[in-house]
Amino acid sequence: MLVRRGTLIPSRTDRVAIDRLFDELVEGFPFNTTAWGGNGDRYPLVNSWEDEKNYFVEAELPGLTRQEIDVSVLGNELTLTGTHEASSDEDHKTFHRRERHTGKFERILRFPVDIDDSKIEASFQDGVLKITLPKVQAALPRKVEVKG
Repeated sequence: MLVRRGTLIPSRTDRVAIDRLFDELVEGFPFNTTAWGGNGDRYPLVNSWEDEKNYFVEAELPGLTRQEIDVSVLGNELTLTGTHEASSDEDHKTFHRRERHTGKFERILRFPVDIDDSKIEASFQDGVLKITLPKVQAALPRKVEVKG
């Protein structure tokens, strides 16, 4: 059997479709993320983890100001949205490589349990957004007294 060289390397469009399919397959698993900006890339990049009482998220948003970022929570979903404006002189440039994200973005992170939206804390410094998301009281472990 003759195989043409390079046919096993997926195109960018194929990779985006595969990533979307994977996100749909893992929906419902802890820390599932859905992130499709205008160009199909995951933006912003995030780290997320948890301890017994909270979820934590750090998102890289270089070049943005606090006012350009929106954070919202509904149930067990955290949504990060905003716009990273291109500079006004970019129309007059001939780019050799363009990897920096511009335009609108939305990143949704789903967690295994609901978040107590009345106690969320967020800070933004040096291009990093840090969010603490307390778990709802009903999701926290309780000690049950065993009677004799």
